[in-house]
Amino acid sequence: GLLTATLVERLATAHVELRCGCKASGIRRTTDSTWHVTMSEKSDRDSEREETLTADAVVVAGPAWVASALLRDVDVTLSGLLARIPYAGVATINLIFRRDQIPILPSAAGFVVPAIEGRSLIACTFSSQKWADRTPDDLVVLRAFVGGALHAHHLDRDDATVVSAVMRDLHELLQIHAEPVRSVVTRWPRAMAQYHVGHLARLAEIRSAEVQVPGLALVGNGYEGVGIPDIIGQADFAAERLATA
Repeated sequence: GLLTATLVERLATAHVELRCGCKASGIRRTTDSTWHVTMSEKSDRDSEREETLTADAVVVAGPAWVASALLRDVDVTLSGLLARIPYAGVATINLIFRRDQIPILPSAAGFVVPAIEGRSLIACTFSSQKWADRTPDDLVVLRAFVGGALHAHHLDRDDATVVSAVMRDLHELLQIHAEPVRSVVTRWPRAMAQYHVGHLARLAEIRSAEVQVPGLALVGNGYEGVGIPDIIGQADFAAERLATA
């Protein structure tokens, strides 16, 4: 997306080394407080090349369940706390229409759907209304959401079935009768952190255990919020704390 591309561009001019397409498969910390991150990268022939990077500090930015696996050899207590944060999968369905196909949309950013209604949709964003210059003037883009913790079974269906179910809901809710010019289904398994009762107490334990490991910071949607502004706030705080240390 544009946000990611802009971040990459700015980091490149700041003399930051970016390693895209690499997977961190393990993290350990030595007695002299040096961090070792094991990285694997696919070669030209689909074989994996492995190397170990050393660092003074590490930011684990990602789902809590990923952080749990990576930090198992660093702090077993912290790893166990992170593993207790549940996640659910979701699919986004971007639907592109010609503007003459949808003459009227509610003056809103979108809507959410209560689970009690039993629909395929859990939410829908009017992307072309929500963000200026997101689409050409002759197009309308709606972004529908399917799945979540209460509708996980909808993610087991193929793309065509998911799109058809979403269109049935939009027909009833928005009176959209036209078929989209194009639809794009993207699936995000185990991507949505679920803040169950007791999350704040567990989070306090996680943050307390985190600061007991010098040179470590955790950032992700499993902690103080799931939105991009929440993650930016976490990242700013993590960077400032590590830099100060």
